[in-house]
Amino acid sequence: SVKSEEEIETAKNAIKFALFSKKFINAKSIFTDPNKPILLCASGPSLKTSLQEIKKRRDAFYLIAVSSALSVLLNYGITPDLCISTDGGYYAKKHISFSALNNNIPLALSLESSIWTSLFKSHPVVPLSYGDGISEDIISALNIPHIRAERNGTVSGTASNLSLKLTKNYIFLCGLDLSSEKGFSHTGPNELENENMTKDNRLATLETRLVPSSFFSPALKIYKDWFVANNFNGRLFRLSENWKYSNKLGKILDINWNDYDRIVKKSNSKSNYSIDAQNIDYIPFSLDIKERIKILQSLIKEKKDDINWLKEAIPAEMIVWQRTINAEDKERAFEKAKLKMADFIKELERYLATSLVEQ
Repeated sequence: SVKSEEEIETAKNAIKFALFSKKFINAKSIFTDPNKPILLCASGPSLKTSLQEIKKRRDAFYLIAVSSALSVLLNYGITPDLCISTDGGYYAKKHISFSALNNNIPLALSLESSIWTSLFKSHPVVPLSYGDGISEDIISALNIPHIRAERNGTVSGTASNLSLKLTKNYIFLCGLDLSSEKGFSHTGPNELENENMTKDNRLATLETRLVPSSFFSPALKIYKDWFVANNFNGRLFRLSENWKYSNKLGKILDINWNDYDRIVKKSNSKSNYSIDAQNIDYIPFSLDIKERIKILQSLIKEKKDDINWLKEAIPAEMIVWQRTINAEDKERAFEKAKLKMADFIKELERYLATSLVEQ
């Protein structure tokens, strides 16, 4: 099924991360001043109103870019301190892989994140751990240093929570529109738009392609509702140069750059907010790829019947098993799940066996 293929790809991403990452770094080695504010950039249309202001004040804050905003910032000569990607899908890979190709910006990545293998080898990586699932077992087996992050439907949610751990000061959110818009749904240049525009023609026009972005999006509503439902203790602000948003984000105030200047000026460097960034001294990760493969092969063999791996790798089959009441049917459902899991394990073992070719 499509869902099973997604689970396999997610697990492969985690294995690729574990095999090919070279330069693990501590987030605190980047965010050295806990009293400095953080500016977090997403790629919504409102970001374009702030680009000149960001460039003008660049030294006043730490700058984190979600993967879709990276190409925009670099195009305007703005280099973030960190780029974060948590998505295992094609679109996130497209954004970060091309934009990060010719620079050495540190990457904050969950093990599920999808990027080119070459970037794992060349870029400093801040590993993010959600504390559960197959990825957490891989982190533990290889003793990968990491910072705890919170799983979220949108990378901006994970990045917001991470930012709260890295500064005592305020966090300012640019480009966090979280709404359907007429026209382009992202500030350009955008890697996906660069690809899609090559397919525009007189029968499949740009205007026709952009129309769906103006329709109601259930996913965007879920993301927006998460921000609305959280308090953040008044530390988050949505920042633009007087952009007319079509929504509100609960207790997160919408401000402009004049407001930003006043807030930063009044902020107290002796803030009562705590820092909880797990100040780990990252040791050099010296295991070579053959050693890593051996450890992962043992882990996969050990966990092939583990109930938590079954639930994550083949969730549909395990839901059927859990909801089945009749004893015989329940046993039959579990045997079917184990067969499906065997296919999952074989696919991972096959991927490990061919990993040396990617080295």
